Amino acid sequence: MNFPAHDAALDANTFEQAYAALARAIHDETPDSVADPLHRMPDYQQMVGEALAPLDKWRAHALDGDPAQLPHQTGTPWSDLDRARIGHLADLIATMSTIGQNLNAHWSGSGAEHYSAYMTGISGRLNEYAGPNGYVQQAAAALEDAFAVRVAFKKDLLELARGAYDKIKSIDDGVSAGDLGMLCLMLASLGFGEIGIAGATIAGKVFAKAVTSLNDQAFATSKARVFLHGDLPKDIMKSFGTALEQIVEAHRNAAKQLEARMDTLWQRLCYSADEKYYPAIPVIDTSHTPSFSKQFYPR
Repeated sequence: MNFPAHDAALDANTFEQAYAALARAIHDETPDSVADPLHRMPDYQQMVGEALAPLDKWRAHALDGDPAQLPHQTGTPWSDLDRARIGHLADLIATMSTIGQNLNAHWSGSGAEHYSAYMTGISGRLNEYAGPNGYVQQAAAALEDAFAVRVAFKKDLLELARGAYDKIKSIDDGVSAGDLGMLCLMLASLGFGEIGIAGATIAGKVFAKAVTSLNDQAFATSKARVFLHGDLPKDIMKSFGTALEQIVEAHRNAAKQLEARMDTLWQRLCYSADEKYYPAIPVIDTSHTPSFSKQFYPR
């Protein structure tokens, strides 16, 4: 059983393959040789069980959800939102502007001024949604960042398992502890204090290029690293368990940062949707307007 390739899809099949390969390596490399009394270990099953325990925890995280199952029309959910913003909402702003210009060109007086001000206010509200940094684009960025957090978590989990697999398979090679199993952790390397400043996003730090489809990810280089130590599978996997906790905590921190941003956006959306903050619809008194009050009789 081979370990998945570096560019393998981050889906259930890949993680099941990784689990099976690492479990097989643990069984194969845990000493139990009867032919060599110096390496005979009566507690073979206990050592294998100790090694498999953190791997089972890893599997529970690895198989929890599939980011590629996000609903979308074409490309990605965030590109769908941006496409709607440009193709529909932006047109409404232009339409409102045209209506306002026509009103100003063909209508004058206090009524015209009231309606012109009203149209300007509504157009501004539309711009809050559909403008270059409006609510729709902010929601799209939040979706993209949520995807980036989840995919980076999956990538970290896969690379952690790869490091453990390589480390265990190298036991017979006599490589010194710590020389193998050095991993790049995507989420642990993020400077969350920088996220949201000057247009920085989580996705911009996780991915090397824009994700145009849910199966198209090129990962950026990470600076966070972890080492796996030990000369027996159970010791290596104990180190693996500690690193797994680091990865889960990094994912938790990233999710908290994202949740705070989403809460802020939600509060702004609720405020913007409250009609009491919209400009009042003008009410024009037409009771003394001859064209409205004159009675017409058939001849």
